[in-house]
Amino acid sequence: MPKHVLNRPGTFFEGMFAVPAPLDAEGKEVINEKNIIFLEKIAENLGCEKITVDDFEAFLHVLYPLQVFDNLYLQRAAYSSSSWTSEETASTKHQTRGYDYWLGALKLATLWEFEGVS
Repeated sequence: MPKHVLNRPGTFFEGMFAVPAPLDAEGKEVINEKNIIFLEKIAENLGCEKITVDDFEAFLHVLYPLQVFDNLYLQRAAYSSSSWTSEETASTKHQTRGYDYWLGALKLATLWEFEGVS
């Protein structure tokens, strides 16, 4: 997920991304398991209830263009041991966009101060 999707002024992630990431010898950001964002750690640091994968997917669905998010969803499914199929995308999973979908997206938008969403 590109940082710019989450790194918006006035949000929780703006502060988190303000901390410099480690750089390699060429000055490029090092991406490894040490600087991956763990939802459990975020919830723990904010003193809130568990952040579910479904809530996070709904939140990203609201923020990120649908076609791009579907591609990320399929990549995740390809590397996951879950029961998703290549025919099931984020679009089909959240096609009905019911109460739980919007509640999850709004819960995280409020928690992370994304005023344009909440």
